[in-house]
Amino acid sequence: YFICSTSKTGTWIARVKTPNSNIELINRSTGEAQIIVCPKPILYVTFPGSGNLLSVIAGGLRQTYVPGRKKWLPGIGYMSPDNSAYIDLETPRSPAEISSEASVRRISDGATISRFAGLNAPPFDLQWFRDSRRVVTGSLDRTIQIWDSRSGKALRCIAFEGTPSTISISRDQETISVVTKDRRILSWPVNDSAADVSYQLHKGGIGRLRLQP
Repeated sequence: YFICSTSKTGTWIARVKTPNSNIELINRSTGEAQIIVCPKPILYVTFPGSGNLLSVIAGGLRQTYVPGRKKWLPGIGYMSPDNSAYIDLETPRSPAEISSEASVRRISDGATISRFAGLNAPPFDLQWFRDSRRVVTGSLDRTIQIWDSRSGKALRCIAFEGTPSTISISRDQETISVVTKDRRILSWPVNDSAADVSYQLHKGGIGRLRLQP
C-alpha cells in the first residue's frame, strides 16, 4: 500500500494503494470496510492525536473524515476527549507556508467555536486536557501555551530553550512535558511556569513520551 495509518485507539485502519486511489477504511472490530471517495490525488492520511478522526491531505485540500458518521469536516482534526469538538490546524495561504492558525470546531457540523488568539508560530504538537475545556500547544517559537477551548484565550505561556519535537500531559493532568531535539525532556507543573524537572541527553533519539501516574 502507498499509505497505511491506524487510529491510536486501534479501531480503524486507513489504506491507500496509489496516490490517485480512494481510501479504504476498515473497522478492526467488525471487519467492515468502506470506500471513501476523494476527488483529488491523496498525498497523506493520518489519525491525529488520540482520536478516531481521519485527516486527509488531497491536492490542495485538508479535510477531516468522521468514520462513525461518514461525513467530511474542514481542516486537520485533533478530536477532544468528549468527542464533541476538534482542533483545526488551518490550511495556509500557499503550499510553501506552514500554518500558525488554529481553531476549535464542532464535530456535529464543523462550525467554529473559537480561534486561538496569539498563536505566533506553527505548532509542532498539541494535546487536549481530559476535561475537553483546555488545550496545550507547543510551538516552533519555543513556547508552550494552554488555551481555553471555548473562548480561544491563552491561559498560560511557558518559554523554554531548545528545538521541540513532541509534547505530553500526565494522566493526573498536573504536569506538561516536552521532548527537545537535543534529547532532553523538560517538565512543568500545569499551574507553575518554572520547570521542575529536566532529564538530560538520552543516548539516542526520543521517539515517544508517555507520563505515568
